[in-house]
Amino acid sequence: MDVFTRIASGIYMRQPRRGEDHHRRPAEQHDHGARFVGIRLRDLSDEELYRKIAHANDRVAAAKTRYESLCQQRRALEEQARRLGKEMDSTERELNYWRVWRSDCLDEQKARERYQEEEERRRRREGRESFRRGW
Repeated sequence: MDVFTRIASGIYMRQPRRGEDHHRRPAEQHDHGARFVGIRLRDLSDEELYRKIAHANDRVAAAKTRYESLCQQRRALEEQARRLGKEMDSTERELNYWRVWRSDCLDEQKARERYQEEEERRRRREGRESFRRGW
């Protein structure tokens, strides 16, 4: 039995017991909006009791609708988060691929530059040697 059915069937109207405030944290002691002040059910007439029951049923139905709506929104957000997680993973894989590719390209560029520098040095060395031979 869920909490909404228990509230609707039991109509939890209660009066705070003595000393109850002493067991609450100081921040909760003066929160009058969140605290429910009960009504003595024995003092109500049948007509008032039925009206209170109908009002409680309406409030329970509204709370249940709101709760189900929030659950649905949470499921939608969880699905969206899962989809975004998958998209982030694929983007991260692509990012890593392109980083490795860029690193390989830079390594190739440096190797070519080194080769060209070595070729130029070799040509200069050969040119100097051939020039000296001519004398």
